[in-house]
Amino acid sequence: MCGYDNEWIIERKADYRYWSEMYIDYMNDHPNESHTLNAFVQRTRKLGLNRRYTQEQDDWLRENYPALGASESYVRFGETFGVKKGFEGFKSHINELGLKVSAKRQYEADQDNGNRENVPLGTIGIRNHKQRNGKVIQMNWIKVGKGTSGWVPLAQHIAKPEKGQRVIHLDGNSLNDDPKNLVAVDKVTTAMMTGNHFWSDDPNITSAGITWCELQKLLKESEE
Repeated sequence: MCGYDNEWIIERKADYRYWSEMYIDYMNDHPNESHTLNAFVQRTRKLGLNRRYTQEQDDWLRENYPALGASESYVRFGETFGVKKGFEGFKSHINELGLKVSAKRQYEADQDNGNRENVPLGTIGIRNHKQRNGKVIQMNWIKVGKGTSGWVPLAQHIAKPEKGQRVIHLDGNSLNDDPKNLVAVDKVTTAMMTGNHFWSDDPNITSAGITWCELQKLLKESEE
């Protein structure tokens, strides 16, 4: 087995994101050598090239993590440095650095996270909501009781729909929970609105569409 070309490794390490890619190129450039990927990685460690995070990245985390928290800093870290790391490994590295979120960020997380108990009743927070069509929208949620089930969409809390109804925002803005912008409709009306393309960001058009659907339902019932 031939020895490693240390200069080749050191010269190119900064250009590679993944060890496997570097190993493949190394073997292509050195066809007469025979090494396993594990042996290649061990060699790079001996050369001091096995650092998972650069000093610049660690400094960025120390500056930004406390105000961002794990999820947001993970996304911004990837955008800033153009790298993709596993989320669990990312959190482990945060722990290794001994970083903690700030009191302000913790309070914000408490407001947004329905699993937390240390926020008062009546607290309102914005949370992502996945619709049946797969689209994700933002909605206001309000804490009305204990536990996860104690958080409900603010629109439902205001409009108080009956069983089988859903609350819709007349202007299409899921964060506009003005009582005048909310109306509860049943599944039949929802389907008719969709089928006739009546949904609009103009509350007057949406309201008129709902009225038309309700009238059509009454006319159909009278004919039966």
